[in-house]
Amino acid sequence: MGVSEAFKRETSTDKLNLGVGAYRTEELQPYVLRVVGKAEKRMLERGDNKEYLSIEGLPEFRAATVELLLGADSAAVKEGRVATLQSLSGTGSLRVAAAFLAKFLPGVTVYLSRPTWGNHKNIFGDAGVEWREYAYFNPATVSLDFDGMLHDIAAAPAGSVILLHGCAHNPTGIDPTREQWSKIADVIEERHHLAFFDVAYQGFASGSLDDDAFAPRLFVERGLEVLVAQSYSKNLGLYAERIGALNIVLASSQAADRVLSQLKRIARAIYSNPPVHGARIVAEVVGDAAMFGEWNVEMEEMAGRIKTVRQDLYDHLTRLLPSKDWSFIGMFSFTGLSPQQVENMTNKWHVFMTKDGRISLAGLNRAKAGYLAEAIVDSAHVPIGVEDDELGRQHASRSCARPVPHYPRCSGVRSSMSSAASTELAQAPAPAFHAYLDFKAIQRDPASLVENCRRRGASADPERVAALYGQFLELQQAADRVRAERNQNSAQMKAKLGAEERAALVAAGRRLKGELEGLQGRLVSLEAALQVEGQRLPNATHPASPVGGEGAERLLRSVGTPPAFAFPPRDHVELAARLDLVDFAAGSTVAGPKFYYLKHEAALLEQALVAHALRALVAAGFVPHATPDLVREHVFERCGFQPRAANTQVYSVEGAGLCLAGTAEIPLAGLHMDAVLEEDQLPLRLAGVGHCFRTEAGAAGAAGRGLYRVHQFTKVEAFVLCTPEQSEALHEELLELEVGLFAGLGLHFKVLDMPSGDLGAPAYRKYDVEAWMPGLGRYGEISSASNCTDYQARRLNIRYRPRLEEVGDLGTRRAQGTRFVHTLNATGCAVPRMLVAILENFQQEDGSVVIPPALRPFMMGLEVIRPRKEALREAARAGGA
Repeated sequence: MGVSEAFKRETSTDKLNLGVGAYRTEELQPYVLRVVGKAEKRMLERGDNKEYLSIEGLPEFRAATVELLLGADSAAVKEGRVATLQSLSGTGSLRVAAAFLAKFLPGVTVYLSRPTWGNHKNIFGDAGVEWREYAYFNPATVSLDFDGMLHDIAAAPAGSVILLHGCAHNPTGIDPTREQWSKIADVIEERHHLAFFDVAYQGFASGSLDDDAFAPRLFVERGLEVLVAQSYSKNLGLYAERIGALNIVLASSQAADRVLSQLKRIARAIYSNPPVHGARIVAEVVGDAAMFGEWNVEMEEMAGRIKTVRQDLYDHLTRLLPSKDWSFIGMFSFTGLSPQQVENMTNKWHVFMTKDGRISLAGLNRAKAGYLAEAIVDSAHVPIGVEDDELGRQHASRSCARPVPHYPRCSGVRSSMSSAASTELAQAPAPAFHAYLDFKAIQRDPASLVENCRRRGASADPERVAALYGQFLELQQAADRVRAERNQNSAQMKAKLGAEERAALVAAGRRLKGELEGLQGRLVSLEAALQVEGQRLPNATHPASPVGGEGAERLLRSVGTPPAFAFPPRDHVELAARLDLVDFAAGSTVAGPKFYYLKHEAALLEQALVAHALRALVAAGFVPHATPDLVREHVFERCGFQPRAANTQVYSVEGAGLCLAGTAEIPLAGLHMDAVLEEDQLPLRLAGVGHCFRTEAGAAGAAGRGLYRVHQFTKVEAFVLCTPEQSEALHEELLELEVGLFAGLGLHFKVLDMPSGDLGAPAYRKYDVEAWMPGLGRYGEISSASNCTDYQARRLNIRYRPRLEEVGDLGTRRAQGTRFVHTLNATGCAVPRMLVAILENFQQEDGSVVIPPALRPFMMGLEVIRPRKEALREAARAGGA
């Protein structure tokens, strides 16, 4: 409503209101359906009175609306199993239903789609009905999150109420397919849920009343009890009449009578009697065969006009950004624009829309489709700076709904530029995501970044990034100048002009339009190249980190002493065989080389090591998480990993856009992506237990023998989000946690400050812990702790809002805008390496292994792992062979 009020105040003739779903003509004027005019004329000629209606509403309307919803042949209608109450449009129907649920199903929870209309939450909340959300929209694929939807509905407590959008009513504009509706009905029936349909666009969505009623009819035909809220604001254009109905389909006519009686009692207390005018219009149109046919034709015309406008917008956007898939554009769509970019749409282009970037095509015409496409492309280039506090407010509340992340703002695009450099840019690969890089800082001092890349052995090109950014700024200024000229040209066209003057202005307008389109295409290409090249840059390097590659690491300390054996120590592979702890052969047969089965005490040791690490982390304030093993590909990339690189360590699920997690760091980092935290929440300490999967490409050889280098293992990870001022101290804190964990096990290890050439792209500084492994005769890495500063946060778009500060006698103030968090990660326990260290360090001459005292509370009373006779006999036979 606020968007509509602002639109009314706007004086520009270019203005567009895309914030509400009210249908407009091609001239963008409100539309009164021809058939509505005919119905009102008949009513006037009859001299219909203005007496109060009964509480349940006009009988002719009630009969017409339920037949329209469920069909003339519906058994539920014929058997009188539907309680139908005329109400105040869809909102009134929902409100009466909410009061009914609160009274007769106390304690029930209503599940709303994420996203849904904001008023759904208000309606149920004000009625005292608890609401929660189920997954619906996947912004990464711009599609229905059907698997998530089914999962959440199935996970809801039995007997919950599930609010469903009948057709074209979800804010995303995306509906389930008929096959998907059938599966949704299966789950709702199995869980004994109550389906509640909100139907506001029947006939207006597809042009067919029957097609748009498919979902509620399917549920009713299956014998399910359902609630349906109807509205005639959109399909008959009766916005002001507030005409709708609440239908509850029940198991018997007796139940329907009782329910209707209770609905009347509730309605009486809310609005007393319903209005008559809109009800008579609906009854007149639906009840007269000729008028009903005319209405269907008009709905087809309206739906057809929107489809044509949608196609025009799609064509214009595809021309400007051909590499982006715009097929998600529908009656309602999320554009992916941020609040700051939406502000640009309004202030610069006079396009009014909601701050979450949602648009409704009901308020667009063909003449303005190209204009809207230009506005979207231009606004996509507005940088989302740290100062964007509106973005922070959008993502601040996470209690009821996870915010929709922004789509990548641009993609590589072929333009008409003729130079070799232009061709190179036009063919640049599309960035997989949008990183919020500080291009101004890169442009200020590219030389220091070149030196940083040299020290780290990175192939990135900071000078090219700086040059591209300079070109981008120049083109942006040129586009702004042409746009200003075009606006001036449009203003001059409004004056009284002679034929020659008008022709000259028209020609100039066409020329300026062509220039602007060319500049826009080049800007899109430049930004794509900027993102691709900028994302290759590694993090800065801590000034204290050693410079160099392998062998340049600095020893910070040594902890404990190596064990002294009176016998030649065995390696863990031999020990595992003698103790029957690991079955490498079966693992290889079942899954391939470098897979294994942990058996007997080794399986218990895995759980003990995890518990030991978690106990220490939880005591230090970390919140434990069991993390997903599958993670979306773009989350990997936003964390600084390369799942699609030639020698990647990442397993990908073909065709699914998913990868097997290589570390719990990735799902923990993704937990708060596209969110704004409060400074008082920081530091946020997270602990994750996850299964890790790595291809270990190029890792063959004796150094990776046995458990030392495997494809799958369990790991405990510590992850921290904090302010920039906190990160260095927290890095030391993480290291001390690791030292305490490993010293508590009685291991001998050393702590290393790793050199620049050994740092992964996200790490600013990294400490490694290497334990002595006597069977291998060397130290082996068992843990690392990295400070990634804001490298990952700029890619994951994780920010925080600074706290209020005292300002002398002026009271308190808040620092402007939001800032990116710093992220840190550390290994609490990587099970296979820890098993290697424990088996080899605590082995005894008789082949047994002493379990470290710190692990015994988790080992079911075991203190020593002793050889098994069967294993010894098998080892003897193998030796004889």
